[in-house]
Amino acid sequence: MGLVGSPGGGRRFGYLTMLGCRQWVTFGNGTNNSLMAASLITDYGTNVKWAKSHKQDLGVELKALDSKVSLTVDYFNEHRTGVSAKGKPGQLCGSAEFSLGQYGIIDNRGFDGTLEIAPFDIGKTSWTFQGNLLLYREK
Repeated sequence: MGLVGSPGGGRRFGYLTMLGCRQWVTFGNGTNNSLMAASLITDYGTNVKWAKSHKQDLGVELKALDSKVSLTVDYFNEHRTGVSAKGKPGQLCGSAEFSLGQYGIIDNRGFDGTLEIAPFDIGKTSWTFQGNLLLYREK
């Protein structure tokens, strides 16, 4: 059980404000117009921090028949905060895109299991069985 940090995700340099390509805009009253170049802000920079993850993990390993049969079962639970996510439109005036922020939350939990049967002989052939199962839910 512990707390770890990871990059917040999203674009690589999320603290930078992104400008779109230059567009020509006409200002005036119809008779005295002037043409000006304008750049469009496509993404406002944000104060990027590390996302935080609180993890719990519990595992059990069982062996039987002289260690020829092995079963491993693992339960995991993770709660991440500060994950990069797009915000709602209109949060920032003049933005062409949803704003990027670190307000995402992800919960992930589930079970992981492995069953292994060591080599056994059938006639002149040797066989090994290994199976994995993963059940999880992320929201």
